Amino acid sequence: MSDKRKVRWGVIGTTSRVARESAIPALMRSEHAELVAVASRDAGHAAEVAAGVGPDCKAYANYDALIADDRIDAIYIPLPNSLHVGWAVEAMNHGKNVLCEQPLTVTGAEAEEMRETAQDNGVLISESFSYWYHPLQREVAKAVQSGAIGAIKLVRVSVSFLQSEWNDYRRSRTLGGGALLDCGAHGVHIARQVWGSEPLAASASAVVDPNLGIDTTTTALLEFAGGATTLLDSSFTLYSRSTYEIVGSEGAICVPKFLLGAEETCVWTLTRPDETWETHSVAATDTYEIEIDCFSRKLLGEDTPILPIENSLANARVVDAIAQSARTGLRIKIGEA
Repeated sequence: MSDKRKVRWGVIGTTSRVARESAIPALMRSEHAELVAVASRDAGHAAEVAAGVGPDCKAYANYDALIADDRIDAIYIPLPNSLHVGWAVEAMNHGKNVLCEQPLTVTGAEAEEMRETAQDNGVLISESFSYWYHPLQREVAKAVQSGAIGAIKLVRVSVSFLQSEWNDYRRSRTLGGGALLDCGAHGVHIARQVWGSEPLAASASAVVDPNLGIDTTTTALLEFAGGATTLLDSSFTLYSRSTYEIVGSEGAICVPKFLLGAEETCVWTLTRPDETWETHSVAATDTYEIEIDCFSRKLLGEDTPILPIENSLANARVVDAIAQSARTGLRIKIGEA
């Protein structure tokens, strides 16, 4: 594929907000991607989206037809969580590379299946944690690595948004809904990136909606080597937040919002023990465009950073452990969930 100037993309599932507002516009702007097909079970919606992309974008009324399209090199999947594994595996078995929305899977076992399928077919699959591509994350990591706050002692992560749409898949247990999968997976990912290692154990509790059968709030304590800890909360009943704090022996870094729109400027602060602080600003960035560019350039043979499937597998195992702890009330060792 290295002789191609652009990677040809397809999108299955055009009705999701993230597809409409983030991924499809980013694919249309990307210098390294060309959106050549979209698919929806609503044929009219697929046709409408394709018309908005341009005359060379084909509309399909079912996902199988798009996956079978020989023109397509890569597929973006923004479907409900429980549908990720089935359609990603089918796409990879047809030789397609896959960029799939987070959480990549509902369970660690599904993530392992995806990893094996990608290896068997010689294709790439990556989980769309688009926040990871924001320059904000590089700035914070650089500050931590420089010793600006000393040795890390504690990480706190909060991710929530008010979920009031009753027909939203996030409220469906069958479709892989719940606050832990939708919000908490972000928190787990942040913690693992900050520590640069995997947690050893998880202790958690959850508030479960008796009618929906999903967790509407989950809180967790993750234990890392040397007594280091992460406190995580995820919720559908709290106001929208995506914040994290890294507390060190000589100061703290606070990021008040890390899930950012393409036009949002972001800030982060560094506080010292003498209560002085610095405020840093990072320019607005379209993380979806960066992510799609990186994935496309990787397929074109460039050495660009993307999140490997092994990272997603590790994240899923931690989420599994949190879910098991919340169900049983027990401290769960990671890898034994």
